Amino acid sequence: AEYGGKKMIFFPHPWRTSVENNSYRKIVPTLTFAIVALILILIIDSKLKSNVATGYSSLEYAGTKQRFQRVLRSWKTNQKILAGFSSGFHFFFMVFYSSTVALGCCWTANRTPFPIVGDICAWLQFFGASFDVILQSTIAYQLTVEVKSQLPELGMASAIIHLVFLGCGILYLIVFNIGGLLFWKDFKPNKDSKDNV
Repeated sequence: AEYGGKKMIFFPHPWRTSVENNSYRKIVPTLTFAIVALILILIIDSKLKSNVATGYSSLEYAGTKQRFQRVLRSWKTNQKILAGFSSGFHFFFMVFYSSTVALGCCWTANRTPFPIVGDICAWLQFFGASFDVILQSTIAYQLTVEVKSQLPELGMASAIIHLVFLGCGILYLIVFNIGGLLFWKDFKPNKDSKDNV
């Protein structure tokens, strides 16, 4: 692949071409599903508060077997069932939030300088979602089977990594889109973008 006439070793994200035309038809549906899933998660989360837990995130960031068990003991039976539903919605949510941010990064990369930064941030969303899968899988297992040592630690590490990757994508979108509107007069598809991807 080439950027600015220079060959780059890094592989451009394949979605760069898919958002070249009719990008709203791809981004709006994924964003809509992500928002719907987030609303459902927040509604359930409001029911998961206790004297120990602030919500579902208390499981994600428990960090140790003892803390994880303490959160579970603080919940009533119906709250544990709701936590299981929240875990399922998190799997649904991760598909759409990661796709939305990745599509946004690809769209921005086609319109701003240094498109390789957008490619990297878009790829990071895939890896971030993979760590989110690990996180939610550890929680689902411990909710339905048993709490095991090292799983809360693995879950917390995965949660932090996926948040860092997601944050990179969101920060890129904010900085480069604001920069595009304020400083880059040609805030439009790069003329060579179709040839570069």
